[in-house]
Amino acid sequence: MHMFWKCLWLDLQSSASRKYEVLSILLCSACLALIILVFSSLRSGLAGMLQAAGSDTVVIVLGNGSDSEVISSFNTTQLDSLRTAIKADFGSHISVSAELFTNIRAGISADGQANIVAVRGVGPIALDQQRNIAVLSGRMFQQGKRELLVGKALAARNPWLQLDQKIALGSLEWTVVGVFSSDEKVAESEVWGDVQLLQDAYNRPGIFNSIRLGAPDAAAAQALVTQLNQNSDNTSVRARSQRDYYARQIDEMTGFTDIIAIPSIAILLLATGFSALQSMHTMMEARRRETAVLRAIGYPAVLLSLSVFSLAVLLSISGALTGVLSALLLFSQVKAVVMNHASLSEIVFPFAVTASGLWYCALATLTIAVIGGFPAALMTLRMQICNAIRKN
Repeated sequence: MHMFWKCLWLDLQSSASRKYEVLSILLCSACLALIILVFSSLRSGLAGMLQAAGSDTVVIVLGNGSDSEVISSFNTTQLDSLRTAIKADFGSHISVSAELFTNIRAGISADGQANIVAVRGVGPIALDQQRNIAVLSGRMFQQGKRELLVGKALAARNPWLQLDQKIALGSLEWTVVGVFSSDEKVAESEVWGDVQLLQDAYNRPGIFNSIRLGAPDAAAAQALVTQLNQNSDNTSVRARSQRDYYARQIDEMTGFTDIIAIPSIAILLLATGFSALQSMHTMMEARRRETAVLRAIGYPAVLLSLSVFSLAVLLSISGALTGVLSALLLFSQVKAVVMNHASLSEIVFPFAVTASGLWYCALATLTIAVIGGFPAALMTLRMQICNAIRKN
């Protein structure tokens, strides 16, 4: 064992004179670890939102055969008809809340682009249906006034949506009077206001985008979904539980992230591995004669090759740790933003380094070490001593 540590120490001393090759391995490993953590954190953040994306006791009803609130619409007559049918089938214990949903482009981000913000018009019943709404600062908006309540994730990212800020919706000026949190994390990326005033602001009187039905329990909510989807008189109506509605959207966003992440990481992993292979080969080739001399004076070939592989592992781990530390420093207080293609709006959630991301980094680091270190170690093991010593 003592001879192994001595061999490894000699390899480390020799690598100090091969700065370009060492830097190449460190830099590639760090970049790979950083990119893996970025994508895994995005995926974990979306998965975390899925766990608290909606309630099993709230049903979302969409019109026009649509799967998105952006395209869906109901007029007052349709709303009254649906309300009457629900009361006839399920009694008066089902709460009905008609809501307006739209997007605005406002505010300028650091890259000079306008942000897309989801605006939801709600009434008093909607506030009762939401789970654990808490006003963190300011107060709740008042019905009949041009006042807005902003989700905390949105407010944290956009200074122009802070308390007491004024923004234009339609042709009118509105005031942010409160910032709220909710167990339904998707809601924290929205702006809420009085539904009737927002209809007037966007010249959409009597038009709603979705209807939320509050049931006493999950079983009653599922019965509502089944009844509405099977009703032949409402072929254009689609109903889903709130959790299922948001889960489908988040699954689509996660799938889109995977489409980008998996090929990118695979290509980068191969490129990094072959870069490590070339660097390790160059380093071992440069000290070929030195290694042959060590073999000649009695150092076992197995220990020499094992020390070469260990050097590749140490360099890969050092680079990966650099990437992990960079991710922690760069993204510890950052909010991630992804586009929800179903609602055409942005969803904001905390960016955090997760245990699964670190595990993926460890696997990638081991892969790099194997690709880069194993051939170099094999070259050391199969080296012909006489030929290596004669080499000029």
